[in-house]
Amino acid sequence: MPDLQLPPQFTRLRRLLRVLGGPITLQLLRSHGGRFLTVPKGMDSELVEEIGAENVAKLRTEFGGGERIMMPMPDKIEAKIRNAAIWVEMDAGISAADQASRYHLTTRQVINIRNLRRHPAEPEPDSPQSAMPF
Repeated sequence: MPDLQLPPQFTRLRRLLRVLGGPITLQLLRSHGGRFLTVPKGMDSELVEEIGAENVAKLRTEFGGGERIMMPMPDKIEAKIRNAAIWVEMDAGISAADQASRYHLTTRQVINIRNLRRHPAEPEPDSPQSAMPF
């Protein structure tokens, strides 16, 4: 998963992304955002139904059963995670049309996201934004 430039306090979110990938992490953010997600100690959890036994096993291996993970609200992070997942899938040969269906976007939106990685937006040299120190 590419670096999303997340703030330092999102260390556990980075680990979730690495272990589960973008689509499952987005699903968890949407369903648990703003609350703690407790990694189940066993396989008799609602989380197994939500993300599958294999993904719960990955969580248990990475974090340990009983670990509580604060899930941030998804609004700001969601697009970064989705875009990173699109880039990874693009590298794996997944078509823009398939991604559009998976992420509920238009094919044009997916192509624009793919192009962001190739040509990140940079302010023009004469624009006021380029003179800002931050």
